[in-house]
Amino acid sequence: MQGGPLAVVTAVGPESRAVARALGLVRDGTGEMVMYRGWQGAMVLGQVGVGEQAGPAARRFLALVHPRLVVVLGVAGALRPGLRTGELIIAEAVARMGDDRAARSVEVALRTWARKAAADAGMSWSEGLLLTAPAVVGTREEKMALGREGALAVDMESWHIAEAAAAMGRPCLIVRAIADELDEALRLPPDTFVGPRGGVRVGRALGFLLCHPHRLPGLVRLGRQVGRAGRVLGAFGASFAASVVHHHVSSSGDFA
Repeated sequence: MQGGPLAVVTAVGPESRAVARALGLVRDGTGEMVMYRGWQGAMVLGQVGVGEQAGPAARRFLALVHPRLVVVLGVAGALRPGLRTGELIIAEAVARMGDDRAARSVEVALRTWARKAAADAGMSWSEGLLLTAPAVVGTREEKMALGREGALAVDMESWHIAEAAAAMGRPCLIVRAIADELDEALRLPPDTFVGPRGGVRVGRALGFLLCHPHRLPGLVRLGRQVGRAGRVLGAFGASFAASVVHHHVSSSGDFA
């Protein structure tokens, strides 16, 4: 792939491992950031952590690998009825919650190839606005209110990563898979179980469960949902990457 590798950006360990496994990437243990590489240098994955810290981490990652194209893959929460666990969301644009600036659009050419990759993999998908929130959107009421404003799904990183890609002049595709559905409540701050680099804090998780054993069934369910969403992301990533690496991507986001 001329002009730099395909850079896949994830937030947390379960996303990274699922995508890396599907793509056949190998862990690169040479730096502080969690990274995976493969496809004879044509692909590199970076794990940038949760929330606003994903922005600076993504800038460091992109400056290190000098990619031709950035692809954000991760899980999201549904903001509309009918969006089920494992359904893909191909972002037409991403906006930051509480920010009056216009949403950052995703190039049509990239979305076209994302649709093709999803169809080739036999997946269903929805397209629309993705919202990046500063904290977990935990209740059905909060989710419905955001859905009424036009967004399909919510996460905590995509806007920050898209800004980092734009600052470098690189096209950025954003694809999420639904983990928690509209009716499912999440009442955990992300740093309960996730460290600053996106790794799972096992000790904190065990301590939390010892103090709140009634939360165990819900956390087990969420873990299964994240796992299912991760497998969908991996299958999509493999389908999309095969098309990109074999057809090559121009710097404008068009495919030759």
